[in-house]
Amino acid sequence: MSLLFATVFAAYVASVFQLLEITKIAAWHFGINNGIPYKVNMNTRQLQHGEHLTPFSCAPVVYNFNYESDLAAFTDPEFSNNYCAQNAFIADGSLVLRLTAECGPSIGPVLEFREGRVEARVRTGKTSGVVTSLYLRSGIGTEGDQDEVDVEFVGKDPTHFQSFFWVGGQRGQAEPDYHDVGHDTSKDFHIYGIDYRADAIKWLFDGKVVRVLRRSNTAKFPTKPQRFKATIWDGNSFDDWAGNGSAVEFPQYAYFDWIRFWPYC
Repeated sequence: MSLLFATVFAAYVASVFQLLEITKIAAWHFGINNGIPYKVNMNTRQLQHGEHLTPFSCAPVVYNFNYESDLAAFTDPEFSNNYCAQNAFIADGSLVLRLTAECGPSIGPVLEFREGRVEARVRTGKTSGVVTSLYLRSGIGTEGDQDEVDVEFVGKDPTHFQSFFWVGGQRGQAEPDYHDVGHDTSKDFHIYGIDYRADAIKWLFDGKVVRVLRRSNTAKFPTKPQRFKATIWDGNSFDDWAGNGSAVEFPQYAYFDWIRFWPYC
């Protein structure tokens, strides 16, 4: 009896250590906080380009941007849709995106999800013509047939953020919805988010839902798997929307204190 107990106990201990090792690997690869119980999602898939396998944890992924390794985890070098990553860096505990006359970063991790929630604590760019955004986008590569869900800030209107979406590369709505945040978004950090589900999309401000798009109530609705990205870019070519600024006012900066992702597994 004691021999049987010892055998079973040894097998149990070995399985616990194996699970802990898997957890460490997941935490190291994705730059997520230790101390959270992780469950490995076995429903992995291959990306369409590069044959890069993308398993991820079903627990929240948190990018705190305290170290360069956090930026490395957020900006996967094998994700071919990252752009101008050289203008992204870590400073004072934030991810800083720098817009220059040459380019502005559009970066994000390789994680792909069918349902999930992304939130970020952001202080935006401030000059007319400058666009800061947290957004979801399907696929990789060039524009054309993507689904997209946007939280956007334009420099000419610093007290509002805009919610918008695209379906199959086409506008899902004629004009953005505008949300009054009651302050200059370039002066203070606040939390903005997108909750993406099969039947509804929600936009959030400081944890409160400010807009709901229901699949049952609209002719167009994003349905493709998504990845999330952060960006700052020059919107002067869309001056009726973003404002008319000048490159002599560059560089401009947007600050992401943290970004959190909850996959709905």
